[in-house]
Amino acid sequence: MAKLTLEINTIIPSEEKIREIASQLEDEMHGRPLNAETAFEFTDELKRRVFDLIEIRVAHPAINGK
Repeated sequence: MAKLTLEINTIIPSEEKIREIASQLEDEMHGRPLNAETAFEFTDELKRRVFDLIEIRVAHPAINGK
């Protein structure tokens, strides 16, 4: 059986970018009361925005000519 070798690369946002997103989200939520519901909404939206920036690239060397 042939061995399957894949090249996997990930691109993730930097800590600085995550802080920037959190700050932007905090500005958007300004004036809303701080309670469990808004805290959950903040973290859920922050995760969604960060996850949208994550890229996972999978390549097969034989197909890509490497």
